[in-house]
Amino acid sequence: MAVLDSDVLADARARLGALFGYTFDQVEPIVRGRNNRLYRLSAADGPAVLLKKYVRDDRRRLQREFGALWFLRKQVGTLVPAAILADPDRNYAIYSFESGAAKPAGDLSLAEVEAMARGAAALHAISPDSAGCPDFPPAIAAAFSIEQTLRLIADRLVRFEAAAPTSRDADVRAFAARIPVRALIGELIARAVGILPTVARSRVLPREEWRLSNADFATHNLLVRPDGNVCSVDWEYAGWDDPARLVAGFLAHVRSLSISSEHAQRFLRTYAEVRCLPEAELARIAGLRLLHEVEWAAIHLDGMTEARLQRFLHARPEEDTHVYFAEQIEDFESRVARVRELLG
Repeated sequence: MAVLDSDVLADARARLGALFGYTFDQVEPIVRGRNNRLYRLSAADGPAVLLKKYVRDDRRRLQREFGALWFLRKQVGTLVPAAILADPDRNYAIYSFESGAAKPAGDLSLAEVEAMARGAAALHAISPDSAGCPDFPPAIAAAFSIEQTLRLIADRLVRFEAAAPTSRDADVRAFAARIPVRALIGELIARAVGILPTVARSRVLPREEWRLSNADFATHNLLVRPDGNVCSVDWEYAGWDDPARLVAGFLAHVRSLSISSEHAQRFLRTYAEVRCLPEAELARIAGLRLLHEVEWAAIHLDGMTEARLQRFLHARPEEDTHVYFAEQIEDFESRVARVRELLG
């Protein structure tokens, strides 16, 4: 990965030097994200930090992430990175460089899965009424009712239908002509909603039950530390959401597909025990997981749009665009097969 942000890096190194008294002369690009560019900056005789150069869009990524981590570090300690400094004009921020590694879901031990569940429960101890809590906005793609979840899916479907016929990629155009995605998604939604507890289908979650979420709580964003604890990174979509969406989202995430059923159940049970959830809430989470699986099919459709491609290329400008689109098509088809299997 090439060093692309020389002006940003020069500014950051000067500000870090003034703040810490070290010369941050070692710069290492990190190939990790699919939206932003990441660099590890370190001093020969001092600390290392993470510089994040955000993609520009309407999501206020820097403001969401920096604000959430500034607050959360005081509440949950090293469960999240520390926010050090931000420059909204140059659209970058600097955070503590946290130890640990993101492990594939299939490689996690039961103890590591339990640590992730306890981390989610610790984050969900914070509510809008918590002392000193800022007035955070809803998370990106938050949904406080089934109706809002269905609207998110519908919006992604509309974006795909608008973009696919004129896609730069021939395979995407052929896919759109071959697959009746609207009918297919509609069928899966109907079956997934039908499994939900009746009371959950029309309920709107009241504000006092909202909890903080990074909207991407999954194994690739959870660093497993040498001591077995975890650190939750990537909070650029942060805000309030239904806590069940974070839990169901962890289990349904594209990065969680290799997790075993035993580990998935242990994650859910550990989270429920720490938060003292009733069985009715466990049933709601299980139902939402199926709907979240359908939502992931729509996420992959949205991933075939030009706007989504451009965000990906900001982070990985040297990647092959055809390979990117092929992965989205494969992931969509695999997800549909998975949902059908889960629905029986």
